[in-house]
Amino acid sequence: MRNGFPVGAPPEMACLLEEIRRENDVCKMDVVSTCVGADPELDEFMETYCDMLVKYKSDLTRPFDEATTFLSKIETQLSDLCTGSSLPTLSG
Repeated sequence: MRNGFPVGAPPEMACLLEEIRRENDVCKMDVVSTCVGADPELDEFMETYCDMLVKYKSDLTRPFDEATTFLSKIETQLSDLCTGSSLPTLSG
């Protein structure tokens, strides 16, 4: 995910997943506190699973961000070439 949006997901799917995430965050606030810690093994598993998802997101986001930066630089260079702003001026 990148800023809440899954990398490579179509915009519609990214919006749907973001909406589900927000609903889940709201539901977490509504959960009765007595349920937390009722199953320590499940809590530990879920924490580990969430940590793994965060790392997975980071691993997927990094190459995407690098590619986006690279393509942006290439676009700027091509734009400069097309407008002639990078051509040296001849004084005469």
